[in-house]
Amino acid sequence: MDNILIILTSTITINSYKHYLNQTDPNERLNCYLKSVKQWLEKTSFKICLVENSGYTFPELSDYLIKYNDRFEIITFDELKHPPELQHYIYNCSKGASELFSINYAYNNSKFKETVQFIIKITARYFIESFEEFLKNNNLSTRCNNISISNNNDIIALRQFNRQRCEIVGCNTLLIPIIFNTNMSDIYGLFYPHVEFLYENRINLLNKDNILICDKFCIDPKPMGGIDCIVTDL
Repeated sequence: MDNILIILTSTITINSYKHYLNQTDPNERLNCYLKSVKQWLEKTSFKICLVENSGYTFPELSDYLIKYNDRFEIITFDELKHPPELQHYIYNCSKGASELFSINYAYNNSKFKETVQFIIKITARYFIESFEEFLKNNNLSTRCNNISISNNNDIIALRQFNRQRCEIVGCNTLLIPIIFNTNMSDIYGLFYPHVEFLYENRINLLNKDNILICDKFCIDPKPMGGIDCIVTDL
């Protein structure tokens, strides 16, 4: 699994311009993230990149950075301090737009960039205990290595069991400019704020034989960040 990178997306202090946010208390968000990240490190062997877009550096994880230095990193930036050419990410209503920027920023600045062939974005509040076993059972590590348009055994993208949710999205690194493209325009060139449908539409463009569809994963009950709801599966 050494050629797979899990990118955990997080925001401690929310941007007040974003819509569809329910859990807004920074301490609640932090505690949720900390529990999950520690589980990813202690219970899996994945390379983990935790990206945070409100400037928080996670000092609580300093010991984990040392202990898991060979497979863990934290990448932090402050969205509210973007230069002028990127300030549209501050003022638009879509948290999905900010997520897409975070994913690209994390990958492009990751110390693991040159050693991975597949990235999987997972919302950092969630830990999926059976995820590593699922990927091993489907041989993702070998099936994503050398993609070819003529080989239906290759895996070039991964999507959640429910195609209209977006806590889990993955692709071969060659497809990052497609699946995680930061352009959120619809077919009419207008801004479209709902990233889950953009992910769905982009993955639907690919050969379905090359898409790994996740099982429905049971998780410990966790509050969603966007709506007042407790989820028990992804």
